[in-house]
Amino acid sequence: MYQGKHLNKPKRRSLLPVLLAVVLTLSAATVGVWAYLKLATPPVKNTFTPAASVAPVINETFVGNTKSNVTISVGETGYSVYVRAAIIVTWQDADGNVYFTQPVKGTDYTITYGSDWKKGTDGYWYYKNIVNSEGTTTALIGTCTATKEAPVSGYTLNVKIVAQTIQSAGTTDADPVTSAMKSVWPASP
Repeated sequence: MYQGKHLNKPKRRSLLPVLLAVVLTLSAATVGVWAYLKLATPPVKNTFTPAASVAPVINETFVGNTKSNVTISVGETGYSVYVRAAIIVTWQDADGNVYFTQPVKGTDYTITYGSDWKKGTDGYWYYKNIVNSEGTTTALIGTCTATKEAPVSGYTLNVKIVAQTIQSAGTTDADPVTSAMKSVWPASP
């Protein structure tokens, strides 16, 4: 008898044809679904309409070296808002250049603030009331008067107000101004 290799050795079947068949089936199904969705689904029209850009307007009166009755008006927003404002006091020349030392309140100028505003821990002033569309706040600054000349010739006292608004709808907190600030403005008055 022959004692070498077996003549009736079982054949190994390769998994490659099975894996290839599965991959091809999944690929065909994916392409088919994508083609169906592409051809059968109508395009969606973008109906988003951005809101008009309505920046707050700073209203102020100047008489000599005194700025007074500084209020903030809200444009036609269609909704009520909360308002906050920063008051930036600098020495500035006619070209807008800012002198490196800041004016000192009580020494270089005097300023009075409106009672409907509260200064936050972040330095902003927060209006305590809601302002309706096309509405105006009460005075943020009652008066601001330069009491000294600038430290350098050609510079004058400049008091700039920068205001921001956020929509007030949806606030149900007992203190809505603080609630609005906590949700959008990371501060507290």
